[in-house]
Amino acid sequence: MSKLPIAPLTMPSTLKGHANGKLPDNLLVKIGVGNARMEITASRAFKAMFAQARKAGFDPRHVGDYRPFEQQLNLFLARYQPATYSTYILTSSAHRKVWHQAEQYGYRTKYWVKKRNPNGSYPATAATPGNSNHGWGLALDIAQELDGDPAPESISPQFVQWLITNASRYGISAELQSEPWHWRYVAGDKIPQAVFDFETGVETPVPPSIPNFNFKYPGKPIQLGTRSTEAKLVQHVIGAKVDGWFGPQSVEALRDWQRSRGLKPDGICGPITWKAMFG
Repeated sequence: MSKLPIAPLTMPSTLKGHANGKLPDNLLVKIGVGNARMEITASRAFKAMFAQARKAGFDPRHVGDYRPFEQQLNLFLARYQPATYSTYILTSSAHRKVWHQAEQYGYRTKYWVKKRNPNGSYPATAATPGNSNHGWGLALDIAQELDGDPAPESISPQFVQWLITNASRYGISAELQSEPWHWRYVAGDKIPQAVFDFETGVETPVPPSIPNFNFKYPGKPIQLGTRSTEAKLVQHVIGAKVDGWFGPQSVEALRDWQRSRGLKPDGICGPITWKAMFG
């Protein structure tokens, strides 16, 4: 499986003046997957992306959507315990957290470490209360329906690979390399073109079947003026109009995509950018 794309998060302006995990109902909208609710802007992006995922043969479900503050608090307390500073320092960074607001809730220390499971493993990471992207209504823990029973199954490697290729077109990004099920909306008020296309009924071509996806770098860059099948593929990923002609709008969309991944924003898909997209 390719490396998960992780882009910086820009908050939608709808969240200004609100507290994490304490959003009013009028800011939360169902996304058409079970009873999952998300912030208004994020809901538009996930609705559009999941519509395309269904065309590609996936049946999206979820195991985590908007999370009120009390639920995040209970989740955090189930996975972490207070620790002394010396214990915190000696604990792996993957298994510790600093909760700066802990004293407001009656805890004497801001240092916390993960509780070990009975088998010696550690639970999944949880954000400190008041700092979760679930609490902003921007994050979704994605699952799938695979066997026909009522319970969702864990997200499959094929669906993860599909998300790696397509999620950025909808302003959606992974958050941690260790959590391929956890995706969040990151585009703020800049609604991606792929979302508008879905909402206005514009047909968006389904990208190549991921299990057979084995594209190699074509040997020359995709840049302003390029007309090719590879240009269409890049346009799919960056959320530009998919017509096979790499015009000025495609160049700008590629620059935004490159910036979000710390690449040189030159608007040219050379071997480095191609590898970042497709591994």
